[in-house]
Order: sequence, then structure tokens, then C-alpha cells
Amino acid sequence: MSKTWELTSSTKSMYDYFSDHNPGRIYATGDGSASDTHIASDMPSSFSGDGTPGDPIFGADGGLVFNWWYSNNGARVAVPGGYKTPYSLPGTGENNDDLHGLGNEFGANTQAGGGSGSWWHDAAKIMGDCHGTSCQVLGSDHGSAWGSTDFGCLGSYAIYVSAALSTFPCQGSTLSAQVSGAAAGGAGGAAAVGDPHLRNVHGERFDLMKPGKHVLINIPRGAGAERALLRVQADARQLGGQCADMYFQELNVTGSWAEAKQAGGYHFSVSQGGDVATPEWVAFGKVVLKVVHGRTDSGLSYLNVYVKHLGRAGFAVGGLLGEDDHTGVVTPPEACANRLALVDSAEGGQTAPSVLSVAEASLA
Repeated sequence: MSKTWELTSSTKSMYDYFSDHNPGRIYATGDGSASDTHIASDMPSSFSGDGTPGDPIFGADGGLVFNWWYSNNGARVAVPGGYKTPYSLPGTGENNDDLHGLGNEFGANTQAGGGSGSWWHDAAKIMGDCHGTSCQVLGSDHGSAWGSTDFGCLGSYAIYVSAALSTFPCQGSTLSAQVSGAAAGGAGGAAAVGDPHLRNVHGERFDLMKPGKHVLINIPRGAGAERALLRVQADARQLGGQCADMYFQELNVTGSWAEAKQAGGYHFSVSQGGDVATPEWVAFGKVVLKVVHGRTDSGLSYLNVYVKHLGRAGFAVGGLLGEDDHTGVVTPPEACANRLALVDSAEGGQTAPSVLSVAEASLA
């Protein structure tokens, strides 16, 4: 499982975040409200930590808070949706033991980053009201107050931070930090990245195998280009031969919402050299979109597309990233079928804004 958040700062390192105890209590991805949440996830429909007590990162929604100290308690990394009163975190003088995350402390000068030998614990299950040793820690890696108590281990956690996403090792396996859309049914996130891997508003994943121009987003669904509020169309081309991987080379954002922002809408192309610029999210109505330039290890340029809040558009959403049928674009040409069956479609060298990914690998 994994979740990915976009950090509000593109210049701070993780050392900067975790060494800053003045003021501490950092909202790292937004304002801590229910609308501040992850931008991507790879989650099963159910897992052992999605109840209560639950997994401190994957068992609740919300953004990320760092160094959240309160009285003599604190958590290094936590999600506001996991607190006993979701999205209403404890104040500086509130002495309870109910905010659980990664890097917890229940009995020290946490305001100054202090810890104790008795009450530290690397991870704790999300719970309601609990106190001291009645709070369930994960595994046996904790302070002496719990003795040899072990409330089970939901998995191991890996944190990956990057401004240029690639693969990284975890528990003897190679994991991909590819951002591929927000959780289905949540904020309505979707993405089309790499060669190209797509994830639509329902969380369905598929690879685009058909070259040509494809409508990724069409709002309202079924509307013609002249009546669309927002229409995103991408040109996918095979690079390197007849059966080579395909990449988005051009992308047009049109419709009345785009026209309201910029006359003629927006046009993106690999020839623009945007890989040296800082990409920005642009709002079209309630939908937010970003186009990021990527480059493969062999030097091929391409475009990635990231979308947030499609579920809040107020209209049915069409296109491959919306609710339209994608079965016609996922079948490779017959002449290439045998070759493609033997090739790993994962592609490295993708770029993205500064993000933090947390992955959990089962120890079972």
C-alpha cells in the first residue's frame, strides 16, 4: 500500500521539517481540514488496519502534520483524520494520549523535540480515548513502559521524499513511487503518467496502447468540444519504433473554464522545454490540473498529467480519466502483442513536484 502527499514547501528538506521545533506543529500539506489530503494512493478496498484500532497512516484520511506536540505528548508524523475528533487536533496544553502516528512520545518535553526512555513508540494504532499503556503500540519497538507488550504489526513503513520520482528499495523489493491518482471515491483524483499509465476517477488503472489523440477529460460528459466546460485532449505517440512505448507529446486544455483563464485555452508540448520550470496547479472551476514534463533514462521527453477534484466538478465527467469506457485503447496492435507481453511496462525517470510517499509492505 502507499499514499503520496504534495508538501506545501518545495524547498524544505525533511531535516528542515523535523528539526524545526519553533513553532513546530506543522501542517505540511495544507490547512489540516478534510479537504487537505493525499494526492495519490494505492490501497486495497479493505485491509487489517482499516478498522479501529487501525493503521496510523493508512487507516484514516487527511493531510500530514509534523512535530505535533501537545503538553508532554507528540507525534512526528500524523494524519489529522486519525485523531479521536477527526481534523480537530489537540491544542498545545491538552494532555491526552490520543494522537497516534509515526514517532510518538507520551512523557517528555516534546515541544523542544525531547523524548523519554519509557514512553516513546515508533508507531501506534489509531484509537479513541486511551491512556498510557492502554494505547496499542505496533510491534515491540517501543519504550520500557509497555514492557514486552506487542499489539501486533500491521506492516513496515518506508518514507520516500523526492522532487523527481523514481523507484526505491523496500524489504528486498523495488517499489515505484509513481503518482497515479488519488483514492477512488475521494477527492476525485486521476492521472496519466509515463508511457502512459492512467488511473481514472474510479481508481481503475490501465495502460494506453493506442497511439493518436485521446480525450482525457470532458466536462460535461458527452458534450461536444464547442459546448464543453473543460476538455483535455492528449496526443500519444510511439517513440523509437513501431512497437515502442508511447508517450504524450502534446496536450490541449480547452472549454469555457479554460477560456475564462486564458484566451484560447492552454497548449503544452514537449518542445516547450517546461522540464526546467516549476509546474503549477491551475484551477478550472473546482477541478485542478497540472502538466509536468518528464524524461526517460534514455532522454525521451514526454508529458505527465495530474488532476484533482474531478469528483467535485458538479457534472458527470467523461474522457479516459473520467467515466468513459477505456477498453478500446488498452489492446496493443496485433503485430505488437507478442512483443509487449514480454516487456515490463514500468518506466523510470518520471518527474513530479516535491512529494512524500509512505509505503507499507506486509511482513506476513
